[in-house]
Amino acid sequence: MQSIGCLSTYCRADGYNCNSLPDVSYLHEILFVLQMNFMKELMQLCYTFFSMLQISEEPIINNSLFKLESYGMELFTNLKEWFVSIHIQEQIRDVDFTGLFTNPWFIIPFALMVCYLLYKQSWRDLIIITIFIAVWWVSGTDYMNSLLVDGEIQIGKILPVIFGGAAVLGFVIYLFFGRSD
Repeated sequence: MQSIGCLSTYCRADGYNCNSLPDVSYLHEILFVLQMNFMKELMQLCYTFFSMLQISEEPIINNSLFKLESYGMELFTNLKEWFVSIHIQEQIRDVDFTGLFTNPWFIIPFALMVCYLLYKQSWRDLIIITIFIAVWWVSGTDYMNSLLVDGEIQIGKILPVIFGGAAVLGFVIYLFFGRSD
C-alpha cells in the first residue's frame, strides 16, 4: 500500500512513515510560463479596450473624464449654494445662539449626534462639545465685545478671560491625556 502525493511526514494506514517528497522542481517553470501568458493576454485585452475607446480624434475616455469633472463641479456648486441658503455659517459667525439652535438643518444632526454619544456613553466627547459650545457662546457676549476699546486691550477685563481660558484648556488636556475611559 503506497501513499501518493505525500508532501510532508505522514503516517499511512499501515503504520509506516512516508518520508519521500514528490519532485516539484518543474512547477516554478510552469508557473512562470502561465504568468507570462496571462500578462500577454492582459496586455492584448487592454490594447483592444483602449483602441475601441478612440473612435474619433478625441478619445471617449477624455470626454467621460470631462463630463465627470463638470458633474463633480456642479455637485459642489449645488452643495455650496445649499449651505449658503441654510444660513448656518452666518449664525456661527454672528454667534446667533437662538437662531442656530432653532435651525432644523443644524439641530437635527446635532441632536442625533448627542443622542448617539449618550448611547455610547462617551462622556468625554460630550463634555468637550459642551465646552466648545460654551466658549462659542461666551465669545458673542457683550463682555467679549468690550475687551477692545478704541483699539486698546482692557487689561482689567482680559485677565479673567485669559485665566479662564487657561483653566478650560487645562481641563481639556486632562480629559484627553489624564484619564482613561
